[in-house]
Amino acid sequence: MDSASDNDLLEENLPEEPLKVFGTMQTFLFLGRIDNAFLLGRPGANINQRTFALQQLDVFLRKDLGNDFSFFADIEFLLNYDSQLNFGGLSIQEAYANYQYSSAFNVKAGILFPAFNGMNEIKNRLGILPYIIRPLAYERSLAVATGASEIVPDRAFLQLYGTKRIHSLLFDYAFYMGNADNAYLTTNSNRQPFDLFSGTNPPGVSFHLVGTRLGIRNTKETYKAGLSYSYDRAPFFPADSIQNNPRLSSFQGDFPRLRLGSDISFTWGNFWFESEFIKVLYDSYTLKSFPDIQHGRTFGYTTFGYNASSRWTLYVLLQWLGGDNVSFISTPQNPSQLTPINLSLQSNSASIGVSYRVNNGIALKAQFQNTSFENEVLSVATSKLQSDLTQFLLGITVNF
Repeated sequence: MDSASDNDLLEENLPEEPLKVFGTMQTFLFLGRIDNAFLLGRPGANINQRTFALQQLDVFLRKDLGNDFSFFADIEFLLNYDSQLNFGGLSIQEAYANYQYSSAFNVKAGILFPAFNGMNEIKNRLGILPYIIRPLAYERSLAVATGASEIVPDRAFLQLYGTKRIHSLLFDYAFYMGNADNAYLTTNSNRQPFDLFSGTNPPGVSFHLVGTRLGIRNTKETYKAGLSYSYDRAPFFPADSIQNNPRLSSFQGDFPRLRLGSDISFTWGNFWFESEFIKVLYDSYTLKSFPDIQHGRTFGYTTFGYNASSRWTLYVLLQWLGGDNVSFISTPQNPSQLTPINLSLQSNSASIGVSYRVNNGIALKAQFQNTSFENEVLSVATSKLQSDLTQFLLGITVNF
């Protein structure tokens, strides 16, 4: 066929709706102090930090493709991204086609944030959130440090969702499916024979992420609540030193992982409230030979807010993040004999913040946050380390 004719036919079939380009950017000044910085490997040291940062820039693309279809993408730049200087990160956080058959049945296909609790799908909409540092499970600039991908399912590829109205109540549902945990996925550096694609499940990995959220809200959107669930598998320690130690065979293989979540929010006049809780559970049966060893995570946050006017928002944010992780130690007398131990890390945080909306495109923000950390080594002589992190941030959020 003639290529010119093909191009003409393609142009004739393209929907007339224009591509919409918009986005959000947030930058801040960070003043911080950590006392007894054991998390940095320097217990007893007090460390100060003062820095500017382009915290996050998201460029959104949207195009309507006829009456029932649309396209959406989120291109994310993190922390002063510079490919030459190896700063920050650049990633496609979302890129999906959306089929909207009715309010009761819709389909997203592509890369997307799955429906889990209330904030996961909107965590990159900085313009509608009052925070500079979001609740830790959703803070993209700290995702590696907090292990956020273990706490919430970060990426799905197919989601069925919809809403059913009964009188003045709306019942929401979502079912989604994605690839295995990132630890399994093929990368450019670890590709094996017959691995045809990167960023995908490699040959031999047949399990996937599956999950759901069921929610209820009223038609005036003054309150909503939901329950969330996801299931996938996660590896423990595939290191040769563990594989070759018969006593530690319980820690080999792929461990079933459950995430259970709940969320609730409501408004009353100018006051608003939102809270979430997440529990990450691993199959404990495989650890039956080590009854003192636990592995899992817990996260929760509660925000009390007050809209003083159409421009001013004040809030108090309380959150906690805890977890029990398995590690291994050896003795100088027998370095090849590894013994599992339990590492318990707990953090509690309190923030106060304010957001002032200059206009529809710009918001000025301030946030003061204090976080206490406690690290406890169990299964051996009890050892505790404690530190405190105090932060003050001034930020600007731009919607374009």
